Amino acid sequence: MITFDMLKDMAQAAHEADMAANAAEDTCYRLKVALIRAKDSLERATSQATLQAMQAGAIDGKNAETRKVQLDAFLEQDKTLAEWRHTIRMHEDSLVAAEARAGATRAEARFRHSLFDAALASMKASQGQGDKVIELDEVA
Repeated sequence: MITFDMLKDMAQAAHEADMAANAAEDTCYRLKVALIRAKDSLERATSQATLQAMQAGAIDGKNAETRKVQLDAFLEQDKTLAEWRHTIRMHEDSLVAAEARAGATRAEARFRHSLFDAALASMKASQGQGDKVIELDEVA
């Protein structure tokens, strides 16, 4: 038999699971923002490095294909770009892991709510209340 104390504990567990899921989803949001900023920074750094390559005369090919190969080689050696690419990979990896955690915590929250709903229905059925709504004040 489900008691009010058990129901209260289940409601608390569901609330705590919701809070954990919200925090995990917030982490995903912050990582997405960081990833977008890192990609923007890479794009700016690439533009700056391209300009440097042109000013330094490192791009002197006779046709577009040669110039593209020279530019790619120059950009591949740029340490700042390498650091931004590494940062982006790290953010992407972190985001994948965070999204998995967020999915798991949200599933846990749904499970806790299902347990609470089932317990509440069981309690109402055992008391012969059917679909009568029990106010939260009665549970607390």
